[in-house]
Amino acid sequence: MTARPVFVRYALPCCVVLAAACADAGGGATATAGAARVEVASGDGQSGPAMYPLAEPLRVRVVAADGEPQPGVSVQWAVENRQAAVTPAMGVTDADGVAHATW
Repeated sequence: MTARPVFVRYALPCCVVLAAACADAGGGATATAGAARVEVASGDGQSGPAMYPLAEPLRVRVVAADGEPQPGVSVQWAVENRQAAVTPAMGVTDADGVAHATW
């Protein structure tokens, strides 16, 4: 019997939590004071073989109520599936308010 790779579709199934939480931003994320929401920037909807990293990193954008990006915000990535891993587990948004991780 030949082993076949198992492909799994990912729809950003990890939970993003922003450190120093003060307000709930919904959508599986909690935002710091001044950060209004966390948006999927890219990497959603990918598929790939189990046990291998996805081709593109997962990226989220943290923005304020006025839509301005929030640099320097700590982002903690967590997975619901214990057989999956996201690295780094903690990151910081860049000048564009974007944090990224590899699934």
